[in-house]
Amino acid sequence: MSFDNKSLQGLIMGALERIAFLVVEPTDPNVTNDLPPAYASAKIEFEGFATGMVVVSASKGFLLEMASGILGVEPEDIDVDVEGLDALREITNMFGGEVVRALGGDDNPSKLNLPEVIDSAPSTWPTASCLMDAMGELLYVSWYSKAAKKAA
Repeated sequence: MSFDNKSLQGLIMGALERIAFLVVEPTDPNVTNDLPPAYASAKIEFEGFATGMVVVSASKGFLLEMASGILGVEPEDIDVDVEGLDALREITNMFGGEVVRALGGDDNPSKLNLPEVIDSAPSTWPTASCLMDAMGELLYVSWYSKAAKKAA
């Protein structure tokens, strides 16, 4: 399957609308002046038929809204460093599963590891990425492909 920025964008938009009832709009990565900076990032690695990782970075406001929606409470009742980071790990897990499935995971098994909060995003160029405007908040998702391991 050919998998590029538009493919990733479609997966992310569909997943957020379907599961979290959040509407996001793609935005030009060269015009991000109005979006707040990323507050935190998380990654999830996968291996097998498809090997690589998905990294998700989000602004504080996005994390508050996401956690609020998941828990059914007001954003001001959320501790961004607790429930907000839990929500970040959850959507990272969700996006990782979507990417693996899109790469052929329905017919070819891959192992999806647990998501983890990271200090900084990888310094390598992603295979595909998309920058989203979520009601004025930042969501950036990137997929890094690694060469699949050959069977011994």
